[in-house]
Amino acid sequence: MEILFYGICTHLETMRPYRIALPASNGYTIDVPPISVPDHTPALSLFSTDIDAEDPEAALRAFEGRGMTRIANTMPNVIAWKLHGIKLTYDGVAEPFGRGDWRCMPHLAKTVNVELDPDVIAGSPTESVAAYVELPAGQLEMVIESSGARHSIVSGAAKPWSLLADGRSLPMRGDARVAFSNHEAASCDPCGDHDYLLHYRLTTTKYVHSDHFYLEPGCPRGKFDPHDFPIPGDITSTLLTCSNSTYP
Repeated sequence: MEILFYGICTHLETMRPYRIALPASNGYTIDVPPISVPDHTPALSLFSTDIDAEDPEAALRAFEGRGMTRIANTMPNVIAWKLHGIKLTYDGVAEPFGRGDWRCMPHLAKTVNVELDPDVIAGSPTESVAAYVELPAGQLEMVIESSGARHSIVSGAAKPWSLLADGRSLPMRGDARVAFSNHEAASCDPCGDHDYLLHYRLTTTKYVHSDHFYLEPGCPRGKFDPHDFPIPGDITSTLLTCSNSTYP
């Protein structure tokens, strides 16, 4: 199994189980200075051929529910949902949770003192978070595109496993690839300059100048291709500011 986290999401490193939050963006503005952050689409997507059930449509109907809205997309065999106010996780992965080299992941608290919103720490429903994803098992690694954009993947052995959404289960093949994404809702190239502020929406400091969004220098550009995963829509996000971040 492989689960990709692509686009703007925040790794809450001190949470147990390890937790990743997808910030919500629709209509998000900052008063001082006045900034409108571009809309993003927090989404879960998968290949329909990766559903491990005799009747995949029946399995999907049992899985879909509150916090999930089906997204129309043009990619063949891809099913996607926009996420809003939901908690997700997975089970059936035997390997204990671990994490690889993390030094190249952007770090929210590297150059400025920021604190997480108490609701985010508690994993509580809040308008600033579209979805929480808990990682109870598997190996979490960072991957880098040729553009320099930085993302993360959690993987486990090729054995059947299940996605869980607020307790609803969807059985998956052992070699299934799934994506949690949070990229621009509209095609853009280049994309906006204020996307990074969605990371800080989950903190008590809503505005931080982009100079403080720290990227470790000297990290090699990789060969990771997000098109190998079922990301819905037009992938145009190649800015470093559209990558994952860690906190604290």
